[in-house]
Amino acid sequence: MPSIADTEVTDFAISENRIILTFDGDYGTLIFKFGYRPPRVVYFRLTNITPDEPAHILINLLKEAYQFEAMHTVFENDKIRQRRIL
Repeated sequence: MPSIADTEVTDFAISENRIILTFDGDYGTLIFKFGYRPPRVVYFRLTNITPDEPAHILINLLKEAYQFEAMHTVFENDKIRQRRIL
């Protein structure tokens, strides 16, 4: 669904119990400032990466049973941060 608003993506994720995978930092604002509650958000804040790197990162973490439920997860080149979506 290209060109739809971040709020529409969030509403869709909530209604369909989907994960939001994004390179857009605005979802943190929607969650922590405006109270949106998507089930999970993974924000890739990476620099100088190949197009397939985010998928490899996510696959490896899922294999390790990393938890994403009710979390806003930020992947940076040198760290992973998580904050609970309340």
